[in-house]
Amino acid sequence: MALFIVLRDYVCWHYSRAFSDIFHIWSNITHFVFHFFSIPLLLRTFFAPWKRIEATRETQGLNISDYISTKLVNTIMRLIGASMRAVLIFIGLVVVATVVIAGMIFFVLWVLLPIIVLIFAGAGIQVMIFG
Repeated sequence: MALFIVLRDYVCWHYSRAFSDIFHIWSNITHFVFHFFSIPLLLRTFFAPWKRIEATRETQGLNISDYISTKLVNTIMRLIGASMRAVLIFIGLVVVATVVIAGMIFFVLWVLLPIIVLIFAGAGIQVMIFG
């Protein structure tokens, strides 16, 4: 009789409390990975210069070559910053998608785990009895 009580309690735990705890852990891991790659910050600063490298004008007067070279360097650094941030955002989103898919697979396996254990136990007993 005690075995049936333990099995009933296990099934209740497996499909209620453990299920919600696993979902909470999974959402925390997803949140961590999303912020580990700083995706919101990278999106806000997408066109900022890479590593804050900017050229400043040497002279205050009307010097066209100094003005053009300063703007060119600043534009190039912004393009480098945007391309590096795009790569980091892409990698971060791939990792977040991997975590989400792995969590979904884990949920499906968690739901099926008791059935899988019973199937393997039955197959083991069948092998023991019938050889």
